[in-house]
Amino acid sequence: EGTVEVCFDNLWGLIEEAGWSDKDAEIVCKQLGYEFEGSTAYGGSQYGKPAKTVHLTNVQCTGDEESIDECTQTSYSLQEGKDKLDMVEVAGVKCYVPTTCVTPPT
Repeated sequence: EGTVEVCFDNLWGLIEEAGWSDKDAEIVCKQLGYEFEGSTAYGGSQYGKPAKTVHLTNVQCTGDEESIDECTQTSYSLQEGKDKLDMVEVAGVKCYVPTTCVTPPT
């Protein structure tokens, strides 16, 4: 769980929370190799806002994508993203974690 960061042009940046949803969180978790159904999207810079640029906004995933770059989105130029940082809240996720453990095989 944490703030979502994406790498674009060899520069790590953030996703603005505008339109951020549980479907978007599921795709992030799927891309990272976690269980994804039941993942939760967080806005309001819930996990903090690193001093980076904002790369994306209005991310909209359908749930069928394999990675966040396949979702509909709006991107910012490097300067726009830097200018937006102080004015926007960024997206976060909590990937699904089962509440019970599976008994290991004997």
